[in-house]
Amino acid sequence: MLFDNIFHCLSCVIGVAIVAALALALGLYFGLLNEQDIEGATGIDVPSLPPFFFQDPFEGVPQESTAKWASSGTGGLALTIIDYTSDDWQGYFDTAVSDWDNGTPDALTLSTQDMSYNQACDYEDGVMIVCNSDYGETGWKGLNEYMVTSDNIIVNSRAKMNEYYLAGASEAERQYVMCHEIGHGFGLAHTDESFVNKNLGNCLDYTNNFTTEQIQPGEVNFLRLEEKYGVVERRGLVAEPEYANGKRALPSWVYEEYEERHAKTLQRGNIDEMIATGWVKLDESPMGAEFALALGDGYYVRAAMLHAN
Repeated sequence: MLFDNIFHCLSCVIGVAIVAALALALGLYFGLLNEQDIEGATGIDVPSLPPFFFQDPFEGVPQESTAKWASSGTGGLALTIIDYTSDDWQGYFDTAVSDWDNGTPDALTLSTQDMSYNQACDYEDGVMIVCNSDYGETGWKGLNEYMVTSDNIIVNSRAKMNEYYLAGASEAERQYVMCHEIGHGFGLAHTDESFVNKNLGNCLDYTNNFTTEQIQPGEVNFLRLEEKYGVVERRGLVAEPEYANGKRALPSWVYEEYEERHAKTLQRGNIDEMIATGWVKLDESPMGAEFALALGDGYYVRAAMLHAN
């Protein structure tokens, strides 16, 4: 009888521990808890947990394997960002551009053009375009798509903020999405894609915990930009994109092929429909997905979705 009672008590303790561990893990996974919450609730020093607990399956992916705007790689990149956002998004746009433009090391020289609100967000050679609208129940709250050549050179970029999900979001979440999508437009990959590790302090780290550090670029992002474009030491050496200011233009059929046959499919966010029409899913996780599409003659589109949750 005594043995049965002891066994029953041990079973209860183990059951409670398993439930508690699952609750903590789900809290980390969905961004409801962070390492401070875990430490306060359990007394466990989070950084002392086994390394596999924090392992990122995408760690070690070289940044040079991602696309980049054409530049010499030594004097930084000069890029124009065209602002088609509505008045209530202007502050988020201005803050994100300023944050990316004033990094250390400094690899970017950014200029902006303020345009009238335009939810269509039409592509233009050699620039990044940023816009917002209620694009509907698409499954994504942020989207960046850019055209690239066969040698992985970015020709243009388009970042969209979906107000279907963001209209009622906090200011911090809006800033995070804006910073995140503009960052992809420079050819940057995610800092990591793990959901159970501590926040890494930059907007290209997947998170639902929108602290001050998470809604702006971090040092690791600026170091990766330096790897791609070099440092802006003398402004006269900054390289403009190959397709900027009419120096070179994409064939008109490329835009027609993409906008008429594929862009709306991407915007709707139905992954099965996308795959059926030629998109290739490169990666997907609970927080986002990445896709590629071949247009022909060495032209491609890369797209990164930030899922709504």
